[in-house]
Amino acid sequence: MELFKKVFKSLFKIVFDLSITLLNLIVDMLILLEDRLERLYAKLYPTPSLTNKEYMKKLIGEHKKETSRKVVSVD
Repeated sequence: MELFKKVFKSLFKIVFDLSITLLNLIVDMLILLEDRLERLYAKLYPTPSLTNKEYMKKLIGEHKKETSRKVVSVD
């Protein structure tokens, strides 16, 4: 019975260590997959850079000037 307990204990440790190793491997793969998907998303839908932001501010300013010049006549 003592031998059975030792064998069972060592077998349990081996299975437990393997399961933890596999879980760590799966988590690492999921983290890498998430990183690649984020990079792909950034390529497909790029965020505007600083020059684009300045350009957008310029366009917004021009639009505000055009809309402020328009005179609406209500008859």
